[in-house]
Amino acid sequence: MDQPVYSVLTQRLAERIADIIRRDGLAVGHRLKEMDLCHALGVSRSPIRKALQLLQTSGIVKSESQKGFQVARAPEPFETFTSTQEGLDERSEEHTSELQSPMYLECRLLLEK
Repeated sequence: MDQPVYSVLTQRLAERIADIIRRDGLAVGHRLKEMDLCHALGVSRSPIRKALQLLQTSGIVKSESQKGFQVARAPEPFETFTSTQEGLDERSEEHTSELQSPMYLECRLLLEK
């Protein structure tokens, strides 16, 4: 099953949440309150939830029904959270095909004159 491709905002928020977990030494099982993270990071709940879901795929947090997200393990120093390589490859292929379109090539020829 393909994993979702996360936005740059989601990836950066995940890294900042991981930094908070690491910096504050939050113990395994510590409940992560979405509203506290919203206030600390200056964003709404939706991007916080997506960042927590990304951290969940990395095994750093876990989610339990009706209990929210909890720390599952301490993040490694310099651990990053990026989109899947497959998703990046697909985007690269789309971009490459756009650059090879007849319209793009025609515009480029006109600009080079």
